[in-house]
Amino acid sequence: MKDLNISTLNDMLGALSTRKRPCDIENILNHEIFSEGRGEHVKIGDMALEHLLRKFFKILMSKDKTEMYHDLHAKIAKLDELLEEKDDMIVKETEMRERWRQAYHNEHVCKGHVMMFKDIPNDESGRAFIAQMKKHLNKDSYKIRVKGQYLIDGEDWKRYSFGQPISKSKCLRVYVYKQ
Repeated sequence: MKDLNISTLNDMLGALSTRKRPCDIENILNHEIFSEGRGEHVKIGDMALEHLLRKFFKILMSKDKTEMYHDLHAKIAKLDELLEEKDDMIVKETEMRERWRQAYHNEHVCKGHVMMFKDIPNDESGRAFIAQMKKHLNKDSYKIRVKGQYLIDGEDWKRYSFGQPISKSKCLRVYVYKQ
């Protein structure tokens, strides 16, 4: 009996079947593929059924691996996009946080000295000026503090090391604070 190869099986199938054989089968049987066992190209028709099935399975597995590779590659690309998006969000969040921090700082930190007025004479006109400021001040947001400036003649600064009283001052200073 002749070796049972794919061509023989095809001939037997043709003899048993009443149906006409497809016309491209002859071309397929004459197509050569590389046999790793023999180290040469072999016609598909000359291969044993077991070898053809192994080759077919190997091709399927390599296609599965290729599909898995492409799936993994697509997932990696998607992860790269997500990481890039996350990095952009972190940069935007950091910039926004810095902007808000700077706005808060600008709003709550005095840009200049809190001493608004100085060298106001400690007389009737100076005290009237301070009284008018206190009268029209937005007391919900600000407060005023008046301190003495320059000791009157005949007084010793050592006696007033923690600040002199207004009655012993030539001039006045007005400090304005945020509430």
